[in-house]
Amino acid sequence: MKAQVGAMLLGCLHGMAFAGPPVPTASVPLAPAGKWQIDYGANECRLMRAFGDPAHSTTFQLTKIDPGTVLPPAFALASHSLRSLPGISTFKISAVDHAGTQPLYGSVLNVTPGTPAILYVPIAGALTDIVEADIVANRPTAITVSVGKTQVSLALGKMAQPISALDACMEDLMRNWGYDPAEQRQLKSRPIPTTPANTWVNYSDYPDQMVRENKSGGVTARLDVGPSGEIVGCHVMEAGGDPAFQQATCAVFRKNGHFRPAVDQDGKPVASYFPLKVMWRTSKL
Repeated sequence: MKAQVGAMLLGCLHGMAFAGPPVPTASVPLAPAGKWQIDYGANECRLMRAFGDPAHSTTFQLTKIDPGTVLPPAFALASHSLRSLPGISTFKISAVDHAGTQPLYGSVLNVTPGTPAILYVPIAGALTDIVEADIVANRPTAITVSVGKTQVSLALGKMAQPISALDACMEDLMRNWGYDPAEQRQLKSRPIPTTPANTWVNYSDYPDQMVRENKSGGVTARLDVGPSGEIVGCHVMEAGGDPAFQQATCAVFRKNGHFRPAVDQDGKPVASYFPLKVMWRTSKL
């Protein structure tokens, strides 16, 4: 059996409903089908907008858990215009009317015929530079995502105001967690594990009942890290599988995890947080 740990980077789609058959790929960017929407979650803020025909639209979503970045590290896309593909697929993504097309890798999660493909697409490299430059210049952004022989183009529009609303949501969330948003944005350094996080979970930590039942699961937790580097809180942000994995995850992190604490601009250790994900899998899977 094995347990895999990694920093949480990706957002996810929640409560989306879609209907209708796949539609032909548009040759021009799809226009918005509605306004940008902000979803205040208990552990994350989501910025969403639908594009194209409302009956079988494409939905674009940014999910943010960290106030220290302009853009989240990835976006989620659900679209009938992209063919569902199993497993890991190669994407090509470009910003319309800008130079720079790059191959990216990510998971196509939904493989059910007649339903929208759901993709997690990294925001990296040239794409980050282009979108952030558009935000600073307050000019419209359009992107194209290609999977195989299918593609979808979205006229995202001017992103400065929607990103500002996402940041405001994030600040409210920070306050609810007990942190000062301004202090967290201005940290000189964030908490850093004193040992690799992927060594914190051992084979013996796998819940016994889950081994017997050959079950797997994934848990993303937010660790509250005190000024001395100790873990003073563990909060499950997202979980899949049996609740036993949630209990095991926080127990293991508290037992084996330790950090160099966050440091403010004056060099003083301060409280902060660290998101972390563990995937529990048995060797039979």
